[in-house]
Amino acid sequence: MQLEFQAQFLNVLNHPQFTPGFANRVDSIGFTGSAATNYLTPSNAVFNQPERAFPSNSRTLQLAMKFTF
Repeated sequence: MQLEFQAQFLNVLNHPQFTPGFANRVDSIGFTGSAATNYLTPSNAVFNQPERAFPSNSRTLQLAMKFTF
């Protein structure tokens, strides 16, 4: 029998990641919400300002345990 522990730290230095959707989800690649549309429209106030259009993804910690017998 064996017990394994694992810890995963995502964005541990907490740098801003202004991406549409969520950084750790595959299905948010095709994100086309109003924030993405406003970011790409030159007449909009948030044009080319990702810090105003998209959320910054914060730190994430994942813990895992595996028991092999």
